[in-house]
Amino acid sequence: MIITKVPLSENDLKLLSRAYRIRLWFGIIFGLPLILATTVMTYFIIQEILSRQFRAMVIFGIIFVLSIIYLTKRFVIPFYLNSCRNLSCKEKIVVETKITDIENRMTSKGLKFTIYTDYRIIDSWSVSVLKPELNFYEMFQGMNIKIHCLEHNKVDILYITK
Repeated sequence: MIITKVPLSENDLKLLSRAYRIRLWFGIIFGLPLILATTVMTYFIIQEILSRQFRAMVIFGIIFVLSIIYLTKRFVIPFYLNSCRNLSCKEKIVVETKITDIENRMTSKGLKFTIYTDYRIIDSWSVSVLKPELNFYEMFQGMNIKIHCLEHNKVDILYITK
């Protein structure tokens, strides 16, 4: 396993910028209705509490709104901060490693690949490959690959090459 630091090329910066814009649009498309629904629900909860009509649905609404706020702080905000932080990176690491094992299994959600290398485990459902140059189908045990990724980011892989 050989790890080298390389400056990000212009194509890598475009790839990170494109990924950030796509994620931002998905956040706007799915986030705005969720924010609107949570705000309306909070308004109705406050109205119910002020009118002293404390029902079981008010408790459910409070729990729902607090869980949405918690999940947003726990998962969504760090995800977007990390995507924004990726734009300011100047270097990437290129890891030359060997595939030690590959698992592929069919689940109810589809085909899942788990690639074990000397460097790390790549799970096709939890890691995003931003530019798929080498498909998971083409990989085999004992194959030497190069993983192009950012040093601080374990979720995004720029691309994988032979």
